[in-house]
Amino acid sequence: MRPPEAVLWSQAPLRQRLAWWEELRAARRTYRFSFRYFDHWNLLKLQRYIHRQLPIAPAELSLTRACQDEYDALHDVLRALSPSLVMDFGCGSGRSSIYFRHRFAWDATKVLLVDGQQAVYGDKFNMTRPQGGFTSNGADLSQSFYTDFDLLDRFLLSNGMHAYDLIDLTKDAARLQTIRDVDLFYSFHCVGWHYDPATVFETYQLWDVVRAGGVVILGIRTASENGHPIIQTV
Repeated sequence: MRPPEAVLWSQAPLRQRLAWWEELRAARRTYRFSFRYFDHWNLLKLQRYIHRQLPIAPAELSLTRACQDEYDALHDVLRALSPSLVMDFGCGSGRSSIYFRHRFAWDATKVLLVDGQQAVYGDKFNMTRPQGGFTSNGADLSQSFYTDFDLLDRFLLSNGMHAYDLIDLTKDAARLQTIRDVDLFYSFHCVGWHYDPATVFETYQLWDVVRAGGVVILGIRTASENGHPIIQTV
């Protein structure tokens, strides 16, 4: 079996490769992602997944660009927090939690990473409809989530994450009802981006998960898709 296709440095024009390299050198001064527990096959799978999520560039650079943008936007808010329990909802590769842990020295923070174990290389069927296909019409909403938990686990461990739990919405969504006192809840390219916040919070009763006075951060997209509002209620 051949590994999934990935955009490699060698496939880009020389000028583009040089520009990427200079940007990556600068980015590594803030944080350098590690891929310690990835063999060649799994690294290609991770690259393929990242390229479906973020603009095309070398995987490490794409990760760092997105995380730095979030860090810059939220620095003043997050630096004032010392959360004991964080929930990263629709976590994907877990990049945001890795980045924040290191940049804010959240060494004593436990992170709950929530997503759905599904194939991540097929058609993005649920990402091309209004609301990302996430509705409250009685369908199996867990099918709107997808990631590769093996890659996620490898990436977290490669980057020194140990105090974390993975929650699979396709198998164990009921576990969310046992969680309380989350200090910080964030979702950057899931709730508010692909999915309507009100629907997601009602479906999974997430207001019960976040403690009174806790902080909720969502990346809200307000554009339209094929004439339909992406976010109908916030």
